[in-house]
Amino acid sequence: RLKVQIKQWYQRRVPITAGEAEQSKNVALVKELQEKVGRLQNELEHANEMILTTNKRNNSNNASLDITQLSSTAATVGGMMKSGMTITQIYSAYVEATESLALKKEKSTDCDSALIPLL
Repeated sequence: RLKVQIKQWYQRRVPITAGEAEQSKNVALVKELQEKVGRLQNELEHANEMILTTNKRNNSNNASLDITQLSSTAATVGGMMKSGMTITQIYSAYVEATESLALKKEKSTDCDSALIPLL
């Protein structure tokens, strides 16, 4: 029994070597990385479940249908591209529509300012 007590006391008193300290750090790092991998695996499983649920709900693998549900603008552009328009042509049409809208707003403001004194 005395030998065991002396051995335990000695083990508490002997400083840890550099190799043991490094090994202890490595063990802690491995545990931390394993926990991160576990969390990421759970997140991936959850994301896959969400994708499967969405696909079951849609009952369609058509990518353009999925885009239309996410963004009406993306669906419009996709339809224009299918009709043969390039992105540059689509952008040009957008610029023309924006300028036309600005002109119509300006005319409307002018008409409003002209009608207010008459009323």
